Amino acid sequence: MFKYILGFSAFALAACAAFFSIKGIALLFSASFLSVAIMAGSLELAKLASASYLYRHWKEINVILKNYMLSAVILLMGITSLGIFGFLSDAFQRNFSQYNLNISKAQALKSQQLFITSQVDFNKTKLRDLIELQKTYQSSLDSAVKQDVTTTKTSDGGLFGGQKTEKVTDSKLLDSRNKIVEGSQQNINSLFNQIQIVTTELSNLETKASQTAQEIMVLEADNAKGEIGTFKFVAEAFGLKIDTAVRIFIILIVIVFDPLAVCLVIAFNSINKKFNSISPKEIIKNEKIAVPNLKVEEVQQPKTTGEKNIEAPAIHKDFNPNEKEYGKAEKIKQQDSILDYWRGNMLLKKRN
Repeated sequence: MFKYILGFSAFALAACAAFFSIKGIALLFSASFLSVAIMAGSLELAKLASASYLYRHWKEINVILKNYMLSAVILLMGITSLGIFGFLSDAFQRNFSQYNLNISKAQALKSQQLFITSQVDFNKTKLRDLIELQKTYQSSLDSAVKQDVTTTKTSDGGLFGGQKTEKVTDSKLLDSRNKIVEGSQQNINSLFNQIQIVTTELSNLETKASQTAQEIMVLEADNAKGEIGTFKFVAEAFGLKIDTAVRIFIILIVIVFDPLAVCLVIAFNSINKKFNSISPKEIIKNEKIAVPNLKVEEVQQPKTTGEKNIEAPAIHKDFNPNEKEYGKAEKIKQQDSILDYWRGNMLLKKRN
């Protein structure tokens, strides 16, 4: 069972390494993607076949061929590792570009938010000043309206009448008051319009500031829950930049990826070769199987006396086929060989 688990692990890891390597190498020559992918796939298959051949026939291969194939396997492992590094780096750069783009957008929005905040503060100050000025003009208008525009006029009553006093409207005072009232009213109306404009603008700025804050939160949330967000905390823990931390992580993957796949292929060849080299006799020697005891007849040589030959009676006793005894009858030897053949076949079936 372990042999099949090891074989499956070797095949799965080698297939993943081949896929990543083929994709990474083909990305470097994207103009001829299919052709390069076929070439890289052939090299991957040749690498695994060469590693298996070197292990199985190491003592039989010519020295020059052995050194060349060993160098080729090591070089192909390096090429595969570079392809894996390129594939993983390309995948990281795509996410990292989006991550940097989100950061740039967030910074731009924060700058815009600061400007909007300053505009909001300015408009609030302006609105407060306009309201104070409007109050001033309103007070001036109230004072002008309450201003007395009459004067006291004294008239002579004649020889027999006394002097008469009466209040009359002074035209000059009236004109002056009317001008003040008219001017104050115009100023008040103008300030009222300005206050409305500033109020509307202030409301728009506050709405825009709220929308900008929401956009910043969305961008920061995307970066936090994305693939790069996990490495951000790792990089901060070791005092590294995010791209540096990810590059180290990719290198660690590359170091164990393809070399481990080749080692697993060699290990599978080792177990397979050792299993195929075991003969039925060695299996019988190393392992014991419980078999039933057989009773066989032992043939004894007749005893010769001076007068006549007397046949010895047949004696039965327990016989254990695992022990070799000499002097047995031909029938016992045949049964022994048949039993050994049966035991060997049973053990082979049990292992398979």
